[in-house]
Amino acid sequence: MENVQLTSAPFGSNIRATSYRMPSLSVLLIATGYVPLLWWHLSSLLARPHYQFVLILPVLLALLIRSRDGEGNETGDFRWRYLVGLMYVGSLGLLIVATWAWSPWLAMLSVLIGSFCIAWSSTGWKGAMRWLPAWVMCWVLLPPPFGSDERLTLNLRHFTTHATSQVLDLFGVLHASYVNVIEVPQKKLFVADACSGVHSLFVLLAASLFWGLFWRRSVLHVGLSMISAFGIVLVENITRLVLIVLGLSWNMDLSSGPDHTALGLILFAASVGLIISTDQLFLFLLPQRTSRTIVARTPSAAIAVEGVDSPKRRMTITLLSPLFATAGLAQWATMPEQLPDLTASFWTMPDLKEFGEGGMPPVLQGFSRIDYSRIQRVVGDPFGQQSEQWVYGKDSIVAQLSIDYPYDSFHDATICYSQIGWKIDNVAVESIEVPANDSMDRNSGETRESIAVVRMSRGLEGDAILMFSQLDQDGRIHSRFSEQTTGSNLRDATRRLQSFLSRPPTPTRHEARPPLTQIQMIARSAEPLTNKETQELLLLYINFRGRAKQQLLTNPQPPAASNNLESQPKR
Repeated sequence: MENVQLTSAPFGSNIRATSYRMPSLSVLLIATGYVPLLWWHLSSLLARPHYQFVLILPVLLALLIRSRDGEGNETGDFRWRYLVGLMYVGSLGLLIVATWAWSPWLAMLSVLIGSFCIAWSSTGWKGAMRWLPAWVMCWVLLPPPFGSDERLTLNLRHFTTHATSQVLDLFGVLHASYVNVIEVPQKKLFVADACSGVHSLFVLLAASLFWGLFWRRSVLHVGLSMISAFGIVLVENITRLVLIVLGLSWNMDLSSGPDHTALGLILFAASVGLIISTDQLFLFLLPQRTSRTIVARTPSAAIAVEGVDSPKRRMTITLLSPLFATAGLAQWATMPEQLPDLTASFWTMPDLKEFGEGGMPPVLQGFSRIDYSRIQRVVGDPFGQQSEQWVYGKDSIVAQLSIDYPYDSFHDATICYSQIGWKIDNVAVESIEVPANDSMDRNSGETRESIAVVRMSRGLEGDAILMFSQLDQDGRIHSRFSEQTTGSNLRDATRRLQSFLSRPPTPTRHEARPPLTQIQMIARSAEPLTNKETQELLLLYINFRGRAKQQLLTNPQPPAASNNLESQPKR
């Protein structure tokens, strides 16, 4: 491992590098400019399970800084100060744009750039070794732009399913595999995020980065370790699915319950051990430099230019700090009335209120009830941990109406159906009239609500129409689509960028308060649906959603959970 000590030749005492400590008022003003947007950014991270590890980030940062005790105590060497000054001004510009567009992501990027400039202004390059590793670790707070992590989620599901199918072929296990579903005689397994490596991938990549920074590995070493961590996670989750399928053949159900959790913890611990072992392998394979001391003899004149603290730099930081605070005040003035709850994703979700078969009438909007089921799935299943489903029929149309629960954030049902083989042909958000006493906001008198409507098709099953929306704890209906529902990566990035540039400076959409309940309907027919049949289905869904909403809001406390639960969704 390389340990470089840089010393310089003595020079005149009148030319001496000095450090700069920002006034407390300037620090307070700058911090004020970020509070609202960073609150929303942290809320967004905690709502996604694969980013919830950021809660232990302060501990990791403290360990990194503590590991540098005795290093970087010198200050000075302020080369490239004009470039760093431009970066500081750029961070202010990013904050202004983030405030105008209400972009927590841009605010986080501004924080990372600005914090580098402020730390550099306090220590220069000589003191950077003490804080730079912690600053690099903070980049885990910034997700990839344009929803790249969401795209990665979908790709990992597909890859895991395909690779697991090939491994099962080697074992001679009878199964069927399509899109993100592995079907064996005993059970149909939907490859969810927890089984496709999404959750553990981000955690283990962050763990690999921390391990390399803590032990002072080279940039090449850290990069290779993170690449290998990606492969380790894929192997871990393929192993998880293979063991679940093999367990079913041995009358062991590892797909849910405590056994599923235990299996995941064991495999995660094994992955951490493999990351540490891989780190040691690279330590053996990669060339390591021996410790040495470099004596730099720099002319005094050069030191006078590069090492002396600049009063202009101090003045720039001090004068610009009120502008940060002004952006913060603008955020406070334009933000929604209620701050998002950072603990919402960690609430213990209650059981879904059991409506029972009689929760919906035998005949609904001219459709007759032909079946009912209650379903319990694994925690985090994209189709909902709990569901109640009523099947209605009329002529050649079969409509499955379901209430799925719980979701800790908005859920686009379109993604789930596309991942089990349905082709999305068209999506739209319909606005409908509803009775005033059932409106979205019972206190506002609004009489319009939205419904997400999807037309789709799948192989021999023909065409289908999907309608869904979600009900939050305040009784508000939320119906929209995620940006990654359709289109290529380039089109998705272009759409997001256009939306960003045209976005008003204040959030116009009510924040959903979890846990959320999804109310949906999927209807199929042997023949293509006519416009008249589509309108009938729309009225059926409106009637069903109104009844479900009324019962959910009037009696939110669920009774004891029923033991008569089915294990698989009828989808």
